[in-house]
Amino acid sequence: MKNRYVKFFKKDSIIFVKVDRYIAEIARDLVWDHKIRPKDAIHVATAFKSKIPILYTFDNDLIKLNNQIGEDPILRITIPDIPFQESFLDKEENEAQNKDSVQE
Repeated sequence: MKNRYVKFFKKDSIIFVKVDRYIAEIARDLVWDHKIRPKDAIHVATAFKSKIPILYTFDNDLIKLNNQIGEDPILRITIPDIPFQESFLDKEENEAQNKDSVQE
């Protein structure tokens, strides 16, 4: 499983950014003002600092904030134009996880 994560995060589409004081303070405000989960708030604050106009996610709670947060630009939050969300799990692990979630 570890190798799958390592391989995933080596993709060109993923850019690592250090969390600085600005990002941390903006993230804190997003948690307080918009009830965004802390990990998600870090992503959103990083998008603000980087002036990223679109944040792609499968997170419905974030998508509800589409065009409601940020300034210059207002952040567009939407589902990526891909047919499915990539999984780190192999087929058997994915089926087992789906079975567990149905039973809950």
